[in-house]
Amino acid sequence: MLEDEVDMRLPELIPDWVLTNWLQPLEPPACSCLHSEPELAEPTLVDPELVDPELVDPELVDPELVDPKLVDPELRYPPPKLVDPELVDPELVDPELVDPELGDRGPELAGWTIPGMTWQQPSPSPEPTGVTSAVQALQAAAAVVCAIDPTSLSAEQAMSDAEALQDLGQQLRVHGVRRLGDVTTRELHRLRGFRSTTAWLRSTQPDADSSDAGLSRRLQGYQRLSTAVEGGELSLVAARKVVLALGRCRPHVDQLNGRIDGQPGEQVITAVVGHVVDLVCGCVLGMSEGDPRLLHLQTATQQIIASGPPGGDPAGAGAGQARTGPAAAGAGQLDRFEAAFVLLAEHIAPSLLTSCLEELVLAVVPSLVEDRAKRGRDSAGLSLQLKDDGSG
Repeated sequence: MLEDEVDMRLPELIPDWVLTNWLQPLEPPACSCLHSEPELAEPTLVDPELVDPELVDPELVDPELVDPKLVDPELRYPPPKLVDPELVDPELVDPELVDPELGDRGPELAGWTIPGMTWQQPSPSPEPTGVTSAVQALQAAAAVVCAIDPTSLSAEQAMSDAEALQDLGQQLRVHGVRRLGDVTTRELHRLRGFRSTTAWLRSTQPDADSSDAGLSRRLQGYQRLSTAVEGGELSLVAARKVVLALGRCRPHVDQLNGRIDGQPGEQVITAVVGHVVDLVCGCVLGMSEGDPRLLHLQTATQQIIASGPPGGDPAGAGAGQARTGPAAAGAGQLDRFEAAFVLLAEHIAPSLLTSCLEELVLAVVPSLVEDRAKRGRDSAGLSLQLKDDGSG
């Protein structure tokens, strides 16, 4: 009974504005960002003329789904143009895509399909030319010689041919080093797409000595040594050792004051060049006084010493006297050392040359001995080990 009275009095207890808001449907909020649809730009499709009908099945296309208003007529670009038609293979590229106006422009800038991008036509590399007639004759002779079976020859004939071929091979290798110097100087290796002579040599002749390229470059600074090598008086092995020895002496000679490592230059040259005779005699186990080799060595060393500038070394006569140049009116100090080292290499075996050249280099630059001793003291190691009884 009490519940019925409460239900009947409910409208009297609830305010009117509450009943009004409850009974009327809710309206959407005024904020349009949550319920309003954003205004999207109309999508534009590509030109229907650019669609290949052979790649799209017409039965799969619904004409009612395509709105002609959605097609942008400004998207009708012309087909892209390619480069000069003379550079294009007609069997690989459609001729209709080639711009005929580029035919007269040659290797000028060609337009790419990307706006604002240009490309410079690279200059074509020169085609390899044929070899000279002398090289052709050598190739033909080599083919004939290689076709001969050495076992079919007699013992004496086979030995004579072998000796002649070894001499010819040595001549060709020496001349090949000279050609390598020309390739390095004029950078001819770039004609074949290589960055260095060594890389080109490894590609063309894998069995060759890669150090020949560096030797050919160093020989260009030593005329007397190069002449001895090309004349067959000195082997490439000996020439490489002489080049290294001269390279160690170069920073200390031909100074403006005429001194060599702080010592009077002419005195050092006289002592070092004269010591060549003693080294050769020691390597051949002595010579008699009338030996022609000994007379030749003595004469050659005296000529090397006398080939210096007239008046001797001014630095040796007194302190403070300067020279006009390192090799004024005569052979320089390095030139005379070069002649002495070549003379030594011509008279002893290459296996004995390393120790003899080392002795001469240390006589020219005595400070190298002190530097070597200092490096030995600096790198010396001291290790301490405890005794088993713990006494120390």
